[in-house]
Amino acid sequence: MSKVYDVIIIGAGPAGLAAALYAGRARLNTLVIEKIKDGGQIVITDEIENYPGAVEGESGPSLIKKMVDQVNHFGAEKVFDTVVDVELEGDIKVIKGSKAEYQGKTVIIATGASPKPIGCPGEKELTGKGVSYCATCDGNFFEDFDIYVVGGGDSAVEEAMYLTKFGRKVTLIHRRNELRAAKSIQEKAFANPKMEFMWDTVIEELKGDDILTSMVVKNVKTGEVREIEANPEDGTFGVFVFIGYNPQSKVFEGKVNMEHGYIVTDENMKTNIPGVFAAGDIRVKSLRQVVTAAADGAIAAVQCEKYLGLFYTTYKEDIPMVELTKENFEAEVLKAEGKVFVDFYGDGCVPCAALMPFVHQYAETYGDKMKFCALNTTKARRLAIAQKVMGLPVMAIYENGAQIDVLVKEDCTAESIEEMIKKHI
Repeated sequence: MSKVYDVIIIGAGPAGLAAALYAGRARLNTLVIEKIKDGGQIVITDEIENYPGAVEGESGPSLIKKMVDQVNHFGAEKVFDTVVDVELEGDIKVIKGSKAEYQGKTVIIATGASPKPIGCPGEKELTGKGVSYCATCDGNFFEDFDIYVVGGGDSAVEEAMYLTKFGRKVTLIHRRNELRAAKSIQEKAFANPKMEFMWDTVIEELKGDDILTSMVVKNVKTGEVREIEANPEDGTFGVFVFIGYNPQSKVFEGKVNMEHGYIVTDENMKTNIPGVFAAGDIRVKSLRQVVTAAADGAIAAVQCEKYLGLFYTTYKEDIPMVELTKENFEAEVLKAEGKVFVDFYGDGCVPCAALMPFVHQYAETYGDKMKFCALNTTKARRLAIAQKVMGLPVMAIYENGAQIDVLVKEDCTAESIEEMIKKHI
């Protein structure tokens, strides 16, 4: 039987990594599926200025590395695979990759979005041959060459300014007569002596055999069409496109509710499918930034915890464990013959819920050697206090009316619980 994860996260950008961090800290069995590389779009950003705590000189790759290190520290598994299909209905979700099939009780979709192309003739053929969507990746190829940047938002203007480090000059091409970027960003751009602006203009065609040599542009107000050719000494120039993004959601079409390709969620990242959440640029939202993506991921992971608590509440009914109460605790535990394992849990305790299926598994495996019991402390608070249980989760073993071994809070892991059981059988 395939391993069933508590949480499967699709995508390892800021949203997916934040979700993995929070899920890992909650000791949920977590898998991250990433198509190509960690980081998403942020890894192409040269400088991060708007992420809280990011120091001067913080880049996209450096910030992502810190996130990845945190995720690894808290034990999330990761595979590189391409998701080709999903089955999201039911208690167990199935994620079908090109390499393997994965099962999970909850899913967080954090696939992000990819750069939107101009859509003109020649663009696809000349991508990587003069046409680019990543300034930090390809800017150095155009040192002392002419560079053109398409777009008018924050990303376009910021990347254009970054490209002035390389190009002889950088011309920003925008279909309108004013920029959409933040005023603070515009001021820097207008003050940059290496930047020029081509207003009310769109690119109609990109030309070249094996390398970009010219482009046809059109003034949308006058209708004037002209061809811009590369400097004869250079033989080429750079065109960098930053006009928005396309959501990476095709595999989820017909599976979750969407608007214009973006997944619809509520403020808790819940989709219309129970146990399925979306976070980051893939969902319908007003602001797509690193900080909002990370927040989305954190919220989604916490909601997975809450969902799993409900899931396990129903799941546990068929497990052969004695449900303890104030009335039977003395007889079932303190006066019982042999050793007794007690799982102290509480309503709303997410770590308790996450550990519950492991405890149930151990009850099935070792139940012939030790009695297994569970006490809901929410319904027996004074009893729990009398047993010196004042923080959850707690796993304890009793013999002859006395507690002989115990695991408390962070010490309670699936591995440590089984080790404690094995020590006393």
